[in-house]
Amino acid sequence: MTTEKWTSLVLKQNHMNKLQCYDYHIYLENKQMLYSCTFHGNAGIDNRNGLCKLQSMPVTEADLAELNDFLQKLPLERPAPKRPRNPHMPAYDAATFSFFVYFGTYVDRYSLTAKLSAEQKDELRQILHRLFVKVKDRKNDNPA
Repeated sequence: MTTEKWTSLVLKQNHMNKLQCYDYHIYLENKQMLYSCTFHGNAGIDNRNGLCKLQSMPVTEADLAELNDFLQKLPLERPAPKRPRNPHMPAYDAATFSFFVYFGTYVDRYSLTAKLSAEQKDELRQILHRLFVKVKDRKNDNPA
């Protein structure tokens, strides 16, 4: 992975089963890293009938240490260009998955990605769940 510091991370999945949908964003805003997420958790981490949600919660470098270690091990590369969708091809599964790590500012921003195995996806989601548990009860001075 590049030695440049990442400024944003996006991990999301849309699925026909709403329990398998999730959306995680960590991004830099006004020199502060913020964490927003929505996912369906288990009884141990949720507080809204299974729906776990944070919006623009500040996180520190120490909070992100485990995530940074995980990202350092990934072979990040430029995403492949999207192929045009064939309008005559039926969609049998409406599931979509995205994983991007962004570097730079809005002016010179670029993204990298990695092909994640099922185990890597699970590990990354577990890291983000632990981050949720760590920061969910903090006072949020950045309501969106």
